[in-house]
Amino acid sequence: MSLALLLRQHKAEQEVQSLLLGKPLTEDDLVFAHVDGTPIDPDVVTHTFAKVILKAGLPHIRIT
Repeated sequence: MSLALLLRQHKAEQEVQSLLLGKPLTEDDLVFAHVDGTPIDPDVVTHTFAKVILKAGLPHIRIT
């Protein structure tokens, strides 16, 4: 599955969640955020990404 397809699916899920909360998505909303739209701590994203690539057997790379 391509990254573009995964991101489209993620956006569709965010749109559904936002509508259920009564707050439609805007162009300024973050891609990776809590359900209420607040940003996810960057350290959490970095740590989770490191675990995923380790589990996948990929070499260590950094998100910048």
